[in-house]
Amino acid sequence: MIRTAATLFAQLYRSLCLECLASELGVTLREADEIAHDLARTPRFVREWWVCSCCTEDDIVLRHVPMWPLQTGGC
Repeated sequence: MIRTAATLFAQLYRSLCLECLASELGVTLREADEIAHDLARTPRFVREWWVCSCCTEDDIVLRHVPMWPLQTGGC
């Protein structure tokens, strides 16, 4: 279904709406939605209203959220 994980993450870094994500990955809209739902459950991604970087229309997109390194050690 997905060409490579690298392709998927490259597309997500660009904040694509579901239609553009499906088009870029060569999957159906339903498959793209399932992918987005699965990834949105992880702490690195969030689904929210955002501007798609391809079609520049407001849509619900899956956006990458930078993860700050956990601080370890004493004070």
